[in-house]
Amino acid sequence: MDLFKILNTRELASSIWVTISIVFFLIVPSKQKELVTIIKGIFSRKFTTVYILAALYCAMSCTILYFIKAWDTSLVKDSLFWMFFAALPMMYKSARSKNIREYFGSTLKSLLTVTVVLEFLMGLHTFSIWLELLLVPISFLLFVLTIFSKQKPEYSQVQWLFEWTTTIIGVLIVMFEFRYVTTHINDFLKLAYLKQFTLPILLSLLFIPFLYLLVIYIRFEETFAILTVRFQNNPNQLYTKILIIRFFLNDLEGLKRWRQYIFRTHPQTKKAIKDSIKEIKELQQIEKNPPIIPLAEGWSPYWVKNILKEVGIHTEYYMHYFEDEWGVTSNNLHLTEDFLANDIIYNISGNRKAVTQLKLRLMVFDLSKKANSHEQFLFYIALLWKKIFDTDLPRSILQAVMVGKKFRHLEKGCKIEVDLEEYNTALNGYELKFKIIHAAHPVFE
Repeated sequence: MDLFKILNTRELASSIWVTISIVFFLIVPSKQKELVTIIKGIFSRKFTTVYILAALYCAMSCTILYFIKAWDTSLVKDSLFWMFFAALPMMYKSARSKNIREYFGSTLKSLLTVTVVLEFLMGLHTFSIWLELLLVPISFLLFVLTIFSKQKPEYSQVQWLFEWTTTIIGVLIVMFEFRYVTTHINDFLKLAYLKQFTLPILLSLLFIPFLYLLVIYIRFEETFAILTVRFQNNPNQLYTKILIIRFFLNDLEGLKRWRQYIFRTHPQTKKAIKDSIKEIKELQQIEKNPPIIPLAEGWSPYWVKNILKEVGIHTEYYMHYFEDEWGVTSNNLHLTEDFLANDIIYNISGNRKAVTQLKLRLMVFDLSKKANSHEQFLFYIALLWKKIFDTDLPRSILQAVMVGKKFRHLEKGCKIEVDLEEYNTALNGYELKFKIIHAAHPVFE
């Protein structure tokens, strides 16, 4: 069998390098255990079952395309390549996606961009096998070095060099491919090439329902594993599983919220379990049309939780902690890419109806960058202040934050606090806190 008739030179070069990598792992004793571990992880029983189901689904998709004259046996190789290099990554990304709607939205958009056309053009005509054998490792090396340099701010100039080198190589290849296609335009204006161009787009669109079912399966399996631990020796475990399938089968966001909710409320009886689901559903309805909160009672949680979203501080759901205490804490905003980065965290707390305390925290672990971290912290404080009070941050607060000293202030009936708490660790770090406390807050004095 002539491989040059089956694979183009780029595919053949990639296969050769993959084979060399596998042989390297096989002949080097220290790497053999790593290879075995990787293979066992990739081909575990659960993963293998998913692979088989995905392969059957792809075969069914190709059959559908065959009946509408969009697929024939000449596209077997392209279909297999799509399965390994598009379907499998899509399965992995969808399974790890935190927001499945955003993931599917970005996937659909990517299928309608000019990148699809460029990728198709780059695959129409390839270089000689020797040039491809050189380009494949260079491209891979540039990709790895670019990713590595992004993790290290001190390599920012080198990162710029890697990115520009990659861009230049890509532009040169696209220019060459475009020139080749324009000089052979009559060869490419054929039905076979049209099918080859539309195949990955059509297969990806048909694959989306499978991905959604896969995500549903994974999310419920994770939830059932949690229930096995949280509801150990609880006779209502099966009842709970049936109930959440009924109410959250088509609401994965609600399922995620319910999982967080039970960690704090610990429902045990059938009534408590049913009430916990009802609570989540009611909160989802409220969020669709948030009520107006009188300023005398506090701030709307659905407004203040997203007040710093535009500058990279994200929160999830305003949730019930215990008794009448509600709140949510943001992601850690890393001010640097270092291992022990200085972080900013945003937290809101209050009751079910209104937020009565806003808190920004600066956690300093790297003392060499504390001055710059304080300046960055002030930026977020000033933005929060402007949003809440519609005025500029007072100079007295600015000075207190810059030097990290205790400070108290009253602003429009709200108590303002700046505090510094030192960490009792070998790192000699500290936490700088900035609070806006509404008069309706339970501990307001």
